Amino acid sequence: MKQEKLFDRFPILEGSRVILKETGMKDHPMMTDLFERHLSEKYTVMLVEGFRRKFLQKESLVLGVYEKDTGHLAGVIEAYDRTADGSVQIGYRTSLPFRNKGYTKEAAGLFAAWLMSLPDVPYLRAVTGKENTASQKILTGCGFRKQAETENEYIYTYGRNIHEE
Repeated sequence: MKQEKLFDRFPILEGSRVILKETGMKDHPMMTDLFERHLSEKYTVMLVEGFRRKFLQKESLVLGVYEKDTGHLAGVIEAYDRTADGSVQIGYRTSLPFRNKGYTKEAAGLFAAWLMSLPDVPYLRAVTGKENTASQKILTGCGFRKQAETENEYIYTYGRNIHEE
C-alpha cells in the first residue's frame, strides 16, 4: 500500500472542536473577517484559486480551520517553504472572534501530527515575532521547541529526532 505524501490530496482533519479542510468560495464573507478588511468576491476567487494553484505546484498546502459546531471559518493554517530535506514551515492566521479560545492550538496540533505522519516530512519549522507571545504559547503547547533566534524572531522546530542532537 502506497504511503500518502504531502501533496497527494487536500486532507480533511477532524479534531474535537475544529475541522481542517480546503477553503472555497462559500467562505467569502468569513474571509473578510479573517483578513480584517473587506475582500471583494473577485479577490476571494483569486485567493482561493491561488491556494489551489500553489498546492498543485507543490509550493504550499493551505487549509481552512472551521469551527466544528457552526462550520464558521475561524482561520487558516499552511505548510509552505519546503526545503531540500523535505521539512516545511507552518504558519496560521486566526479571525479575531476566535483568538484566545484554543482553536488555533488545536488546529496546529492536529496539522503538525498529520504532517509528521507523512514519510516525506521529517520535521517542521515555525517562526514568530518575539513580541507574539500568543503564537509562542501555541507552538510550545504543540511540542515545538525554540531552536534559534534573530533580532526580532524566534525559530521553532518540531519532528522526528530533531531535538535529540
